[in-house]
Order: sequence, then structure tokens, then C-alpha cells
Amino acid sequence: MEHISEDLRHFGVVSDRKLLPWHIQVERKKDVLLFFQAIAESSEFTRFEPRDFAAGGDHVYCTISFDVTFKKNGKKITHDNGVHRFTFKKRQGRRVVRNRGHCEDERCVQRLIARVSV
Repeated sequence: MEHISEDLRHFGVVSDRKLLPWHIQVERKKDVLLFFQAIAESSEFTRFEPRDFAAGGDHVYCTISFDVTFKKNGKKITHDNGVHRFTFKKRQGRRVVRNRGHCEDERCVQRLIARVSV
């Protein structure tokens, strides 16, 4: 949490609908814990791989892939090529002011969700 700015503007995974338990949007530093709480309560990640980093201006982008098992029903999904964009501000001591996770192909996630019913 020390790397999150008090001036946080957004933290979450962008989706038209709440397809996964962690598809939530928060706008205050104190609520970032809700994002991680949703993950911890609903899921067990057996693989989480950030890779393919790129930076420009105040932004850092990375591709992520993961394997997750849902505690509710024991079902598993593998997701590859999600993208996260972090925005940092110098005046905030290089702390995160925005984190937006994006799904490369939401239809793919919807098909996965249909299989696991989370």
C-alpha cells in the first residue's frame, strides 16, 4: 500500500460486467484492499506471470497470464495476455495513481466464466 498514492484516481480491472470476483473499481487508496480481498476470498492463483513490460511518460504497461482456481466450486481457468496499465506521478513520489487491468478479449473471458460459473 505504500506504493499507492493518496491521490489515487482508479484501481481495478475494466470490464463491462463483473465477470470475475475481482472485477471491481475503486477510486480511494483505502478501498484498494477491497480488490485484493475479493481475490483472496474467492480464488487461489497457482500462476501469475507479469511480462512484456513497456513504459512511456507516466505509464507502465505489462502483459499478465495466470492460472486460478475458484474456491466456490474448485473450477480452474487459465488466462493469457491480459494487460495492466499503471500510471505514476512524480509529484506523488512515483506512487501509483491509476491501475487499470484490461482483458485482451472479453469474449474469451466470458467463455471461461460460463465454464466455471463463479
